Amino acid sequence: MKLNPRGNMNPIVDESLLKQFQLEKEEESDSLCDIDGCKAGNKTCSSLILEKEHSPVIPCDLCCAQTDFCRECCCILCYKTLDSSYCGYSYIMCKVTQGNTICGHAAHLECAFQSYLAGTVEEPIGLDAEYLCRRCDGRTELISHANELLLTCEAIDSNDVIKEKILNLGLCLMCGSEKAAAKDLMGRFALAMSKVLLN
Repeated sequence: MKLNPRGNMNPIVDESLLKQFQLEKEEESDSLCDIDGCKAGNKTCSSLILEKEHSPVIPCDLCCAQTDFCRECCCILCYKTLDSSYCGYSYIMCKVTQGNTICGHAAHLECAFQSYLAGTVEEPIGLDAEYLCRRCDGRTELISHANELLLTCEAIDSNDVIKEKILNLGLCLMCGSEKAAAKDLMGRFALAMSKVLLN
């Protein structure tokens, strides 16, 4: 994490990491196939699972009206498919409620971070370790998600490349937060990252 040219804590991501994320997203989109039930053609889409248990979602005639967008498996920001490997660490689903329905749109956390919709962002948005959904303008705290990132890393036996990606994402999301829990997580992420880099 670096300070931007103005010296504040708006997110700036390492260019090599951005290229790596972009290459992985291209590989994900190459794996799509033409399947009934998923408008994006994703063969691993949860819409293909017959028995799903979740709250009904808020009707959407914006992005969901696009012919190749599937709310179940596409990022609302880049429209590419979500990867559920490693407990789906790379994306977040908006569960902001309206009545008995939820938003249900998801985004890659890297896309949200690059778009200043995740992490700690100064005014005019004013996020503090939060995610702002572009669809419903609902806010989701990211501290519990960051805790899950640490647990996911602990469960991975030997893949240090994946661990480093997960930890770097957690560091980016918590950096600059004024919340005590986020500052504590920053220390835990930094410690875990130092162990990975020593391997």
